[in-house]
Amino acid sequence: MQLLRIADTGGPGRRRGGHALLREYEFLGESGVLTLRSDTRDVPPHGLDGGEPGCGPTNLVLSGGTTRTLPVLVTQPVRLRRGDLFRHVTPSGGGWGDPLTLDPADVLRGVEENVTPAMAWERHGVVIAEEPRRRVDASATAALRRGRLAIGAGSAPRGS
Repeated sequence: MQLLRIADTGGPGRRRGGHALLREYEFLGESGVLTLRSDTRDVPPHGLDGGEPGCGPTNLVLSGGTTRTLPVLVTQPVRLRRGDLFRHVTPSGGGWGDPLTLDPADVLRGVEENVTPAMAWERHGVVIAEEPRRRVDASATAALRRGRLAIGAGSAPRGS
């Protein structure tokens, strides 16, 4: 079994939503069945008060060199064989508040934990400098945030 946090999955906000987790199970029996219900995939966890949504769940079965995405509601049991893997990605949490109002120092702490510099720039308007050491580029961050606020981009949804 494997359990990992997945980077950039928590909904951006003044308070980020919790990250999704990857759980992976190897089937050790000769044969068996899997049933599950995972119906929040199409309606991800909501963000609140300007926060952005989190990510919905994903369920995969890896068997004999192929990967199959399971439907949201499995109505027929999924047959498993020895060595098959069931990979479940949990939903993440939605964010709370406008992502551009998260303190840049908190964004940097997130980058140190499980947020990529690209997400810091894209969703939080924070520029992370890598040289000579990882830090917030305060002047570039201020200019980026001013520009985004001037065009009303403070609470734009992901992918826009």
